[in-house]
Amino acid sequence: FAEAVESRIEAKPSVPGDEEGWLFLVRELRHLGLGKFWEKPWQEVAANRSDPVSSMVEFHGLLAERGIELLVVPVPAKGRIYPEKVDSSFAVGDPDALSDFVNRLRERGLRVIDLESHFLEIRRKNAEAKLYCAQDAHYAPAAIEEIARILHKEIGIETGQSAFSLSKESELTIMGDQVSGSEWEGSLPRETLTVRYVMENGEKGVSPNPASPVLLLGDSHTLVLQAAEEKGMHSRGAEMLDHLS
Repeated sequence: FAEAVESRIEAKPSVPGDEEGWLFLVRELRHLGLGKFWEKPWQEVAANRSDPVSSMVEFHGLLAERGIELLVVPVPAKGRIYPEKVDSSFAVGDPDALSDFVNRLRERGLRVIDLESHFLEIRRKNAEAKLYCAQDAHYAPAAIEEIARILHKEIGIETGQSAFSLSKESELTIMGDQVSGSEWEGSLPRETLTVRYVMENGEKGVSPNPASPVLLLGDSHTLVLQAAEEKGMHSRGAEMLDHLS
C-alpha cells in the first residue's frame, strides 16, 4: 500500500483516488508512503528531523506537574481508513496498522486513544460508513459524533442538567477544501453531508467556556464544522467542541 500511494504523488496539493469523487492530500500520501514510519530514523521521516515522541512525553510531564492530564488523540489518515478509495486493489485493513505506534506511545506513559482501530471496526461492520468527506481532508459529521462519544466515555465527566440539545438530521452541501481553487472546481458536484447540530439554549453552536474542566486542542479537524463559512470553514455547531460539550 505504501508503494501504491507513493506512486500517486504529484506536484500539486491533492490528487484523485480510484473511487470517483474522492480526493486525497498529497502530503498525506507522502506520509502513508513511508509505511511503518516509526521503525525508521526520525532524521529521515520527521519534518524537523527529530523524534516527536520525546517532546510529547516532556509536555505530558509538564502538565502532570500542574495536575493536568493529557489525552492524545491522533487523527487517522483518510487514506488509511479508505484505502480502496485511493487504490481499488486494496481493502479495509490492508495498510499497516498505526496501533503499533500507539502502543509505543503508551509504553512511554502517554494516554492515547486509538481512533484508527475504532474507525476500522466501524467500516468492517458497515463498509458504507461515511467517516471522512470525499472531497475534503476532514472528518465527516458522523465521525465527529463518534469521537465525542469515545472521548466522553474515556474522560468520564458528568455535569448533570445540560443547556444543550441535538437537532434532527439535516443536509449540508459543501465544496471540499480539495476541490476549492483546484482544477476540479466546477467539474465535480458539491458534496452533501448528513449532519446534526448542537443547540445551546436554543441557539446553534456551543460557546467556549473558560470554566470547563476540559481543554480541547486541535488542528482544523476540530474547526471545520465550528468556525463557520466566514472563516473559510463549512458550518458551525456540529464540530468536536459542540458534540463533546
